[in-house]
Amino acid sequence: MADNMSQISCLHSNYLRKSIHSSNILMTVLVCKVIKITMPSPQSVRRDMSIDSLRGLAILLMVAGHVIGGSQSRGLSVPDDSWWRYYFVIFADVRMPLFTLLSGYVYALRPINSTTQLPRLIRGKARRLVIPLFTVGTIFFLSQIIIPGTNRTPQWMDFWKVYIFGIEHLWFLQAIFILFLLTGLLDALGWLETKRRWGIFAITTSLAYVLVFVPNDWNIYSIGGAVELAPFFLLGIGLHRFSGQLKIDRIAILIAFIAIIALVLRSYVTIAGVTLDDFWNRQLSLILGATSTTVLFVYRKYLKNKLLAWLGAYSFGVYLLHTFGNAGMRLVLERFGLENTGIMFITCMIFAVGTPILFERTLGRINSISWAVLGQKPNRMTTQFSVHGPSTKPAR
Repeated sequence: MADNMSQISCLHSNYLRKSIHSSNILMTVLVCKVIKITMPSPQSVRRDMSIDSLRGLAILLMVAGHVIGGSQSRGLSVPDDSWWRYYFVIFADVRMPLFTLLSGYVYALRPINSTTQLPRLIRGKARRLVIPLFTVGTIFFLSQIIIPGTNRTPQWMDFWKVYIFGIEHLWFLQAIFILFLLTGLLDALGWLETKRRWGIFAITTSLAYVLVFVPNDWNIYSIGGAVELAPFFLLGIGLHRFSGQLKIDRIAILIAFIAIIALVLRSYVTIAGVTLDDFWNRQLSLILGATSTTVLFVYRKYLKNKLLAWLGAYSFGVYLLHTFGNAGMRLVLERFGLENTGIMFITCMIFAVGTPILFERTLGRINSISWAVLGQKPNRMTTQFSVHGPSTKPAR
């Protein structure tokens, strides 16, 4: 009897162990499934709403400028003495500098720490910037030749210039690619790790901005654009790394005051038709660009807006493709004889911004198309915003 009870107890014990083991396996599977469901994928990253709002503002300023056009023969063909043209000229020193400052800031979140990381940076930026330059640049060039009524019709023999000198707004891809590589090299060598070293390069690039002019024939791979954007790229890095040491928050009001003065001067020069010497004009552009973008960055929390932030998440695609929506709608409106500049501006703005977003949310979900046109994986994430900033910590 005792033996039977012992066998029963042993069997019961084995059964319990197997049950517990099975329960543990089941629980582990359930936990793994819960983790898989609740943990964000690599693409599902928490975004900083204030930074994305600035991106949204920057893309609206840029698209508005391109819709209007830089001269009477471009864009909406508005007169050079119209308020539309004044807007284009006055805010030219804010649009791309703001984009560039944000690029520098985002780079500083995940910088290069050693020379062994440089190949990864080169591959990543080539995929993100150079591939879209080839793809979008080619499509843009062909569309200008094939479609009648465009502002500019290039010659077939100029095809190669798209990739060597850039074309229209795509010069930015070449210039920012140069800045990413040079900054990565400086970081890898440790030449930007202190405020003093960073300040030396910030001052050097600012002097180059004022003193160096690259002729069009020598502006290979938009090196002149890189010279003009370099101070703002470094400014974005400095605002991330040395904001406390620079005491930006304490002197923000003073910077805002200088920005207002520079904006008033630029407005007066533009509206009054005053011709400045190139040396002084570049100084004014540098001061206005640096101070205005710094103020916008420091006070970005007051610009937080869900619509702007949502638009900011698509800013790169809008930048690349906005000309297709803009030019296409402008040609349609002109074909129907519409001459009201205000209506044409609003309509072209809607299509210039909306067409790239529609593309990214439809054809852009196809892996090969997304890589070829946008230089990225298909954007399938549900955007999550953080009031405190990006969840990714800086590498430094």
